[in-house]
Amino acid sequence: MRRVLPLIVLLASLAPGVASAEQVAAGMAVPFTMPAPSRPMVVPPGRRAPPPDLLRPSELRAALSAAREDLEACLAGTRGRRASVRASLDPIAGLSVRVTTRPRDAALDRCLDTAARRWLVRFEGLPVRARTSASITLRSPRGPDRPPIAPPPTPPPTTPPPPSNAYSEAAVRTALELRRAALLDCLGVGPGEGTMGVRVVVAPNGALELLGVDLPPGVGSGPVLTCLRGVVARVRVPAPPSARTIEHTLSLAR
Repeated sequence: MRRVLPLIVLLASLAPGVASAEQVAAGMAVPFTMPAPSRPMVVPPGRRAPPPDLLRPSELRAALSAAREDLEACLAGTRGRRASVRASLDPIAGLSVRVTTRPRDAALDRCLDTAARRWLVRFEGLPVRARTSASITLRSPRGPDRPPIAPPPTPPPTTPPPPSNAYSEAAVRTALELRRAALLDCLGVGPGEGTMGVRVVVAPNGALELLGVDLPPGVGSGPVLTCLRGVVARVRVPAPPSARTIEHTLSLAR
């Protein structure tokens, strides 16, 4: 009997709807309560982004109207010219500008195209759902083209001022003083009292050549003269009208 009761309880739990009141009272079955029906879940539909607004032709016309002053500037100085500028915005091709001039003028076409695109650049890459276009027509006054304005006459030539790098004896002396340290290094002695005189000739091309030198006491003339000639040969001054000879004295103090 003990083994049968658990089986009865199991069957009662599997079929709760057939359990009797006596079984429930005796503890042989568990009462079953039907759950309340739940409300169905309603999923709101996903939100869709609103489509971009269509570009109205009036916006393109307004941009071309704003560019009229720049476009008319391209026609300045011409007569009897007609021009048409058409701007289009396509979903695939994007922005395009077409210029037509009568009579045809390639330079005028380029000027009008550049002037129009300066005012239409804000439409580059703008998403549109349909092709939109607008145009503007321009006319120059009738009659032949105006002759170009003559340039102002060339002023008569004036006497040029003397060049700032004209030859002078002072320029030669300054150039030798700038090389004084290199010249004294050729002597092989330290700084001291006394002077050294040099005589140079200035060639018509501005090059210097050593003619003679008065060396201080105790200084040999062999390698010293070779060194001095090399230093002087590297000096350049403004070219004189003809060869000039200059004598200059250098101080041995450094």
